Amino acid sequence: MPDIYEREVCGTSYTPLFYGIVLSSVWMEPMHVLKVWIGLLAAQNRKHCVPLSAYQLAELFRMDQALVDDALKVLSGPDDKRPGQPKDGRRIVWTPGGWQIVRGEDYQKLMNRINANARAARYLERRRQRAKDDKNTPPHDMEMPRTTAECERAEMRAEVQERKDTQ
Repeated sequence: MPDIYEREVCGTSYTPLFYGIVLSSVWMEPMHVLKVWIGLLAAQNRKHCVPLSAYQLAELFRMDQALVDDALKVLSGPDDKRPGQPKDGRRIVWTPGGWQIVRGEDYQKLMNRINANARAARYLERRRQRAKDDKNTPPHDMEMPRTTAECERAEMRAEVQERKDTQ
């Protein structure tokens, strides 16, 4: 593939795939629509945008241009199967920068919350383990970190302490 695809799409982005996609009305669409949707989710950048034209998407996804055009039309149109959704259920919109994933930011916030909860749980588990190992550490009355930044700082402190303990 030409370098433009690598520069524009292939980066450090990571897109989690939630189980809810199989319950979504997009799952009931024809296979070419589903393939383009999954491809757009995988190719989106940090701003939830896929900066490629329909032609470039057809090349990237190795699909017939007419099928990609039809899929983009379906994905950018309202979802008549599940009314009452934000933006009438449109999954993508065309912007001057490319195809914008409509609810990309919502899912990013959800993933951030899931990650923060997992970090807090790991932090507490390590803290409890250290308290069990070291009888001088106060028991479970320690305060839980509340923000993502607090969790990250607490996790870093715990890792530094862990390294000191093993030396």
